[in-house]
Amino acid sequence: MLGQAKPSAFQVRVGLGLLAAIMLLNQMDRFVLSVLAQPIIKDLHLTDTQFGLLTGLAFAIFYGLCGLPLARLADRGHRPNLLAICLVVWTLATTVSGMVINFGQLLAARIVMAAGEAGTQPAAHTLIADYVPPERRTSAFAIVAAGGSLGGMLALVLGGLLEHLVGWRWTIILFGLVGIPVALATRLWLFEPRGGGRSIAPPKESLWGAGVVLLRSRVYRWQVAAVVFCLLPIYAVAAWAPAFFARSHGLSVRQVGLWLGLITGLASFAGQALTSYLTHRAQRGGPGAIMIVPMVSIALSGPAFALSFLSPTPILAFCLYVLPQMLGIMWYSPVFASIQTTTPSHLRAQAAALTLLFGNLFAIAVGPTVSGILSDLLKPHFGVESLRYALLAVANLSILGAVASFMAGRAMRDAASDSSQTREAI
Repeated sequence: MLGQAKPSAFQVRVGLGLLAAIMLLNQMDRFVLSVLAQPIIKDLHLTDTQFGLLTGLAFAIFYGLCGLPLARLADRGHRPNLLAICLVVWTLATTVSGMVINFGQLLAARIVMAAGEAGTQPAAHTLIADYVPPERRTSAFAIVAAGGSLGGMLALVLGGLLEHLVGWRWTIILFGLVGIPVALATRLWLFEPRGGGRSIAPPKESLWGAGVVLLRSRVYRWQVAAVVFCLLPIYAVAAWAPAFFARSHGLSVRQVGLWLGLITGLASFAGQALTSYLTHRAQRGGPGAIMIVPMVSIALSGPAFALSFLSPTPILAFCLYVLPQMLGIMWYSPVFASIQTTTPSHLRAQAAALTLLFGNLFAIAVGPTVSGILSDLLKPHFGVESLRYALLAVANLSILGAVASFMAGRAMRDAASDSSQTREAI
């Protein structure tokens, strides 16, 4: 049983930088399909329901299910090696996605891509928890999440520009190939705090037993619910917003990619910076106060999205789109930081993976897929505007995320109070 080495300040900076780069590629490869929705749907003769399955249900199921065994490896093994392998798998699958000729082939490529991406966040989350102390974790999560925000921006801006220059197929291929050098850097330079890459203590529970232990916790159950209901509207909008602006406002793929990319990236960076500041202040309120930020921000995001979707002109719609994009990212860092802080160290990666499993099965799967189905169902009544009203309905489910965040914060306060009373009794 080996101890855990303390990373130097330089190793922490390099580590967070590499994890941010991995999250950049993760989001870039995942969301480039969204900005290319219209040419892909047209070229492969897809329905909105089929495209919703590609970005939602099919991706989510395999992402969630593969995440659990990969998280088990992350809790027990060498996390930089795992991240490098996962990166190679999903970037090659992304590359192949640009070579498909029908729905079935694209579906298969997305499944392999989902399996590769599944091991990323659990391993990254536990490395962050090992790199920095609890009081700094929200800021560290915000740094890594900022990489994801930049990836989403690049997916939209570069995706739209490259589609205009070389077509959607070469755009996806080029996006995929970028991951190979990052995988090599991850293998060589990402620091593993565990001696020999092994966990400090051998796992006490089976994979099933770990899930049972985690789900017995009232705190963890509400944290999972917060992730699910915060993710659902955000992923629905992310998957379909480019198609909405193209259809309802008559914009080209390049125009949509440029404006949505800039707005999404800048608003997300602003949201992460504001999150770090507000969470630092909120934490002074004691256990559970960290959940105030996600509770308020996600509650406001739904009505803010509605204002953008109902705007009659593209300029006004884009301007109003800034606020919900900023609010919609502010839940991520505090919620996932709280999970890493309240979970036993030997179960942290599995806690992250189980959370993402529920998030994928009940949020990422439902959001984009249901939005596509609703759009198809509403077409006889609203024609080209059907997607506008489908997104309007799904975006306002954000209120459920606010309720779950409030309940998670209350559960954390109750758990801290019970623990304090127990210590006093002893």
